[in-house]
Amino acid sequence: MIRTSTPHAEVAEVPAASPEDRSGTAHHAAYTPGALSLREFCEAYGLNRATVFKLRREGLGPDELVVGRRILITHAAAREWEMRMQARARTERIKRNQATGKSSAIVEPA
Repeated sequence: MIRTSTPHAEVAEVPAASPEDRSGTAHHAAYTPGALSLREFCEAYGLNRATVFKLRREGLGPDELVVGRRILITHAAAREWEMRMQARARTERIKRNQATGKSSAIVEPA
């Protein structure tokens, strides 16, 4: 079962992966199979469990794979969550700069 971070879609059924998906060639060449436990995810991102649960309640948490009573976060879901959080931070920074009259130009790292 996959638990998504969207507030109104708590549980989503996910179809079985096609052979192209399993090979990793159809989606992303750098796909890393496997998943992180909630503890490992928190350690990897320097977060505590309370923060992750708060983000989940706000609809901002990573997609989760629930296996029995365990919460797992796939490497792909962790990457997607990281990109969403970075984009959100950029958007908030631009809005804050516009509100204060500062330049909204953001220099992307090389």
